[in-house]
Amino acid sequence: MIFLDRADVVAPDYGAAGGDDGSSNLLSGLLAGGAALAAGAVFSKGSGDDAVISAPTVNDGAYVIGGDDLTEADRLILVDGTANPDDVVVIIIGDRTLGTVTDAEGNWRVVFDGVNFPDDGDYRAEVTVSGLAGEVHLTGPSVTIDTTPPPVAITSGTTSSGDIITVSEFDGGVTVTGTTEVGASVVLIAGGVSHVAEVDAQGNWSVTLTSSTFERGEYVEAIRVIATDSFNNSTTINDGVEIDTVSGVTINTTTIETDGIINAEERSDGVQITGTTDVGSSVVVEMNGYTRTAVVDAQGNWTVTFIATEIPVGEQNLTINATSTDEVGNTSSATGQVVLDTWVRNFDITSQAGGADGIVNAQEAMQGMVVTGTTEPGASVSVTLGGVSRSASVDAQGNWTVTFTANELPSGEQTATLTASSTDLAGNTATETRSVIFDTDAGLLTISPAPIETDDVINHVEASDGVVITGTSTPFAMVDVTLDGVSKTVQTDGSGIWRANYAAGEIRPGEYEAQITAYTVDAAGNELTRSDTVMVDTLVRNFAVSANPVTADNIVNDAEQGQGVTLSGTTEPGATVAVVVEGVSRMATVDAAGNWTARFSGLDLPDGTYTTTAQISTEDRAGNTATTTKTFQVDTEVVPLTSNSRPGGADGIVSEAEAAQGFTLTGQVEQGSTVEVTIGGQRLSAQVSGGTWSVAVPASVIPMSDGENVSIQIAATDRAGNTKSITETMVVDNVAPDAPDMTAITWDQSQAPRGIILETTDNDVSIVRVGAGGVQTVGFNDQDNSFTGETSYTFNNVVPDGSHLVVTATDSAGNSTGTYVVLGDPDVSRSNVSLASNIGGREIDVIDLEFTEEATLTITEAQIVAMTGEDNTVRVLGNSDETVRITGATRTGSRFENGQNYDVYELGDATVLIDDDINNVTI
Repeated sequence: MIFLDRADVVAPDYGAAGGDDGSSNLLSGLLAGGAALAAGAVFSKGSGDDAVISAPTVNDGAYVIGGDDLTEADRLILVDGTANPDDVVVIIIGDRTLGTVTDAEGNWRVVFDGVNFPDDGDYRAEVTVSGLAGEVHLTGPSVTIDTTPPPVAITSGTTSSGDIITVSEFDGGVTVTGTTEVGASVVLIAGGVSHVAEVDAQGNWSVTLTSSTFERGEYVEAIRVIATDSFNNSTTINDGVEIDTVSGVTINTTTIETDGIINAEERSDGVQITGTTDVGSSVVVEMNGYTRTAVVDAQGNWTVTFIATEIPVGEQNLTINATSTDEVGNTSSATGQVVLDTWVRNFDITSQAGGADGIVNAQEAMQGMVVTGTTEPGASVSVTLGGVSRSASVDAQGNWTVTFTANELPSGEQTATLTASSTDLAGNTATETRSVIFDTDAGLLTISPAPIETDDVINHVEASDGVVITGTSTPFAMVDVTLDGVSKTVQTDGSGIWRANYAAGEIRPGEYEAQITAYTVDAAGNELTRSDTVMVDTLVRNFAVSANPVTADNIVNDAEQGQGVTLSGTTEPGATVAVVVEGVSRMATVDAAGNWTARFSGLDLPDGTYTTTAQISTEDRAGNTATTTKTFQVDTEVVPLTSNSRPGGADGIVSEAEAAQGFTLTGQVEQGSTVEVTIGGQRLSAQVSGGTWSVAVPASVIPMSDGENVSIQIAATDRAGNTKSITETMVVDNVAPDAPDMTAITWDQSQAPRGIILETTDNDVSIVRVGAGGVQTVGFNDQDNSFTGETSYTFNNVVPDGSHLVVTATDSAGNSTGTYVVLGDPDVSRSNVSLASNIGGREIDVIDLEFTEEATLTITEAQIVAMTGEDNTVRVLGNSDETVRITGATRTGSRFENGQNYDVYELGDATVLIDDDINNVTI
């Protein structure tokens, strides 16, 4: 409750009434009583005899009353004022009327509370005072009352509005909307978190709850919406947000075909699959690539049937995928497996009757026959062969075995059928058959007893034209004949004779007893083997060439070629040896132990780089011969060795600038060689890679020369130790010309520099002006004066006073030297000279102060190093009235140069030569 601008006055109440419950009667009674009082009463005020009539008053103010937390004490309105004593006062606020009578002091006071508290509304208290002053109408405090909670409603997003949040909508969150009183605020509470709604000018409100407010699942999240008006009256409604992001589906795999296994018979009439899902959902089932829509009953039980052609055969686990979609669009899936078993698993005959060839021969038949195989564990196996049946023994892993004795097996040459049948625990049956060939008859095999090569000894000559071994066997039978490990397969002819021909290269040289075997096996695998021996003596014993290299590295270089080459080895004592190298034949010397040597002179080996092979042959006393070879290299030259560089660039002249940068020489050389380059007595080692050599020539190696030829010697040594050298020449002109010698300066009428005069030179001359404005080229016209030996350079434009000039002479090789000319200002008798920091990269040799008056030049080591060449030396020309400051320098002596005496000063890395005419030098 709020009450504004009123006096806190307390007065007794005289009665109350309001509206229809007696306010008019109260007013009439109060007025009548007041009139009586007025008629019979004597009022006095102050000390006079006559009464003073006061004008009635009402204390003004304002009441604003509202809110959920009002107490009875808050539901109170007090109206008071003054009038004359015993006046009747009636006060009306809204539908409530109260009356009172003023006290002896004329004060009055009424309180609207309890049942007299007005209804909601905006009012102004109406006051009527009746008494000595007559009937006076006044207005009292303003009263605003609002104790009614604001209306609030939800229009979308909750269970009351029929909305459900599905999985497809979940990530987007939930927007709850509604309406309320205009000007009210709305707060939505979800999960204990308050969310302030946006309320527009018409009272429509909305709140967006992000997906993080909820958990996925199927449930109703309780929410509370609170609307509060400007008087703090509030209304709360409860609702919920329904979340449904899941659906359910199951597959009953264990009950498929009663036991969860589909056998051959069950497959033949189709397979039914069942499961459960949410009521009202649809279910799609996929198995083996086929998809069926299931029938779902009112309880959520679903059924689907796959026909036989949709179910594979064999033994495997089939995967079943069921996908359910509920009424709100949520999907779920389940996966299960069912066992498919339509045949006897792993049933096979694994043994091979008769071995690798599948024919049971006599030896194999005598041992009986064991038949083995595999089947499904728990299955039974029965085997029949040649009318004899046996039940197999099956172990826990499904391996089975059955044995037929020798007397149960067929004999002679025939083909019998082996049949095996298996029945698994599920009743599936399978049958396997094999054809078994029996051949128990033996054959015929001999090696001819006649001596081989007439004497059962194979010598070199006999081996060279081949050897024939013969024998007998069953006509057209194949016989494997082996001589000293070399095997041949031959066929017996129609007369029962077989022949094995061995070429010369198939008879191992040497002296040894060679084993002969003959082997035959018939189609049944019946084997026969015969053996014999023959002596072989076909080669020279102990024949070899030395394994040592012919030289230390097996390469004959130029020096070694001149000394000759010796080859050596061993042979059978008494044998002869011939050696041929590059078409030159030598008979070797053979000692009593069979050691031989053969020497070739330098003339026998041609010059060049090549690989040669010595052909070495020997013959023993029995006429057996043998050959061998010895390969070595001959390298008596360095090839190639070239130079393909041109120092000095396009003009072929190495200038001072090019010499300062150095250059790289390259060329070709024999791979693996080393290369050394000598320039001016200084030797440089080149880098060699892939047959290319290169060497970086630094400036320090390039001699000073004024256009003379400088010799470059290139020497190579290859891996064989051969050497070769070539000589190249280069023109070097890295001596800079003399600095321009300025003899005079010309002035115009305003005493501004108009031109200069230099001693005539064959070099190119360029002139720039330097200063605060940077480097500016000075255009000129030049005129030689052959009589004076001078050249006049007239500027196209005058040079401003106080300018400095850089006059540069450049020779034909591009070497240049500059003179820094300080031009004095004619209007200034003494000047301080500051060298320009930017002279365009020009090299300065001379600083000329001769054309100034009483100039003071200050120069530093850094300035000298920046403007001079590699020697960091500058000459300063001037007169006796000039001063040079070179702080930190040390005078080291005198020097006479270019017809002039100079005092020499060392300044760090710089040297300053000062014209001895300049007497004032400070250091």
